[in-house]
Amino acid sequence: EIHVNMEKKNKAEIHALQIQINPHFIYNALGTIACSALLEGKDEIAEQITALSTIIRYNVKKPDELVCVKEELTMLHCYESIYQMSYKDRLQFSYNVDPLCMEIKIPKMLIQPLIENGSQHGVDFQDGAGQIFISITIEKYDLFIRVANNGRTMNTEMFNKFIQALPPMNNKESLGVGNVYDRIKLRFGDNGDLKYRKN
Repeated sequence: EIHVNMEKKNKAEIHALQIQINPHFIYNALGTIACSALLEGKDEIAEQITALSTIIRYNVKKPDELVCVKEELTMLHCYESIYQMSYKDRLQFSYNVDPLCMEIKIPKMLIQPLIENGSQHGVDFQDGAGQIFISITIEKYDLFIRVANNGRTMNTEMFNKFIQALPPMNNKESLGVGNVYDRIKLRFGDNGDLKYRKN
């Protein structure tokens, strides 16, 4: 009985966290499109809106369900297309995905907030193109998802302590990353984690 109650509580918290990130993501994506509308032509705007519509449909349908890695990657490519139409050659994405990972189930919209955080806060465009690296691999029995950029350095130890100390569902300063951390912990407990580190 206690186990069942805790499971219901965790599902409710996961659902609340997923709902929390939806408007945050939409506002940022629409802001990117608005900037593009001022600088670009209508054809590209139409492509961006189409990509955004695909993402919204993906995210709204059963937001707290687990999805295959390949589904998450399809959504990420739509997200990437929005950024690349806005930044042109100034932002580049690269992927290293083990084919054995494709059918593994993960929480929906787990990777996108990390890419968004890396592109908006970590990439330094002054020294050439910004780069986002996405790696998904299996090591022994664990799935590792890594998102890296070629941008500014940060105090990773301090940031990890900051993320872990934030109250669940109350992360205003780093909503996307805090949301990902909370959902990982609610879904996987001690078997899952989110950490920043320097390469």
